[in-house]
Amino acid sequence: MQHDSHFVESLSARFGASLGRWISMEEIETKPEQPRTNVGDLTELRKSIESKGVLEPLLVKPIAEGRFRIIAGERRFRAAMEAGLTEVPCIELDVPENEVVEIALIENLHRRDLHPFEEAEGYASLQARHGYTQQQIADAVGKGRVSITESMSLLAIPEALRDECRRADIHARSVLLQIARLEDPEKMRDAIEAVASGSTRDD
Repeated sequence: MQHDSHFVESLSARFGASLGRWISMEEIETKPEQPRTNVGDLTELRKSIESKGVLEPLLVKPIAEGRFRIIAGERRFRAAMEAGLTEVPCIELDVPENEVVEIALIENLHRRDLHPFEEAEGYASLQARHGYTQQQIADAVGKGRVSITESMSLLAIPEALRDECRRADIHARSVLLQIARLEDPEKMRDAIEAVASGSTRDD
């Protein structure tokens, strides 16, 4: 079973040994609250699962006799359902209920397909909702503190301009950092328009 080793080891250190095993889909429940409220298009993930299986185990919490709730991995679970699987690989952790959302958020931050704004907003949520320092965030996600500081600096771009960046398909972190450092919203807007027009595009 594959999973980010740093993430699983840190959870095991906090909550005790984890147990990896296959669990029937019928025994798994989705969680009522999760960081990603929209799981998005599952087509590519479903096709990958049909071809290669579920490569990243779900993180689950035992909630009753023979029942489990997803801590992290709802997209994998839903795609596996669409693919017709009857069981999925899971890592079982006995996590306190009040920490489930926090752990789901940290697991989400290990995703490789996050937009830089999603990453920055996730770090800000760990800081605001769960009291993390930037160093604690760095330790939790296995990155350097400077990387976390730079990522969170993207939030200097006003939300409306972040939306403009998304619409313009500006996703290179280096470009977004340059925009954030301009500080003035009008200068930021001009820079976004310049990148969108292709004059300074950095992929």
